[in-house]
Amino acid sequence: MPQLADQVVIVTGAGRGLGRSIAVALAAEGARLVLVARTRSQLEETAALVRDAGSEALALASDVAAPDAASGAVNASLKHFGRLDALVFGAGVSVTRAALEVTPEDWDHVVGINLKAAFFWSQAAARHMVTRRTGRIVFLSSVTGQVGMPWLAPYSASKAGLAGLTRGLAAEWGANGIRVNAIAAGFVKTELTAAELSDERLVRRIVQRAPLGRLGQPQDVAASAVFLASDASSYISGHVLAVDGGWQAA
Repeated sequence: MPQLADQVVIVTGAGRGLGRSIAVALAAEGARLVLVARTRSQLEETAALVRDAGSEALALASDVAAPDAASGAVNASLKHFGRLDALVFGAGVSVTRAALEVTPEDWDHVVGINLKAAFFWSQAAARHMVTRRTGRIVFLSSVTGQVGMPWLAPYSASKAGLAGLTRGLAAEWGANGIRVNAIAAGFVKTELTAAELSDERLVRRIVQRAPLGRLGQPQDVAASAVFLASDASSYISGHVLAVDGGWQAA
């Protein structure tokens, strides 16, 4: 039987990149999806892939930073599917800029989506989950929140903040049957990282440091999201799972 048969999962950042890969992997394991991203055309493409995987999808074009976006998605999930079992917060943005050049607007934009929105989406989901005394929340973090990286100060700070948020919410909501975990993704090939990873010297340095000797693939992260969203990880909470080819261990 599929790991997530009949379960309903909200996935933010589902329009492309890792969010799309995670959505399709969840669908392949039987999950019914509420897909959230800003661009309707990209969402419909993801929804088509979910349906091709044999599952159902509800596409919601929404800015995750909007005040009522989270509660709206939870309500839509309950209205359309009658339940909500898990949230995967995959939305994220970055500004690649020297720390001395970062503006208040840069900081607010990155931290506002990557950390602030992550909290309020998890809060909205948990308000329903506590009534059922069960639920799973998975944040998509990054290796850059665990290890210092130049030119990414706001992004690294937001992802490091997600680690603290993961532990804090896991400690508070565990008594209500809610598990909260995060994935610290390493350097993964997606359309979002294509420009950065087009630098052959950078890729060479990454691969040389990683014990597994390769860049990550979207399915590496997606498989971990399935694991954390399913009962296979039923005794895991407050954990930040490194999916980085051993990069942090080197």
